[in-house]
Amino acid sequence: MAGFGIDTSIASFEEVANAIQQQDNEKKIDKKMVESLNLSISNNNISKEIVDLILNQYGYKKTDEIKIKDYMNIVDDFKAKK
Repeated sequence: MAGFGIDTSIASFEEVANAIQQQDNEKKIDKKMVESLNLSISNNNISKEIVDLILNQYGYKKTDEIKIKDYMNIVDDFKAKK
């Protein structure tokens, strides 16, 4: 035997799709989402203390730090605090 072989592997469609989804979840929300969330907080008179409490639960200090993966949970938390 010559000792030649293939040492590489090919990712399946599902593996690639999962990797892309994981990368997207780690991205921060866009400017429009931040502005919309901030406007909603203001319009619903949610106190700074409540905002800080909710953001701190997810490891954030400001709304422009929020990652896509946490956005809907944070929005739901704000709705529950109204």
